[in-house]
Amino acid sequence: MTCPDCQAADADPRHSGYRADCRGCRARMLAHSPLFFECARVGRLSQAYRDALALDGITHGEVKAASMRLKGATA
Repeated sequence: MTCPDCQAADADPRHSGYRADCRGCRARMLAHSPLFFECARVGRLSQAYRDALALDGITHGEVKAASMRLKGATA
């Protein structure tokens, strides 16, 4: 189940609301982060990004899927 902020972000990728207790929001937040951007640019996962994933308790796959949804692509 997704939260109201995730639903709003699905309708409008510019939605900037996040909830700390929502796994989807944490994935969206990392998808918008410089850490994710840099990993995508260089083609490998940095230790800082891996640490952020572990801290948030989410997977790289969840972040990639959130990024693709926000760009209007399919996961």
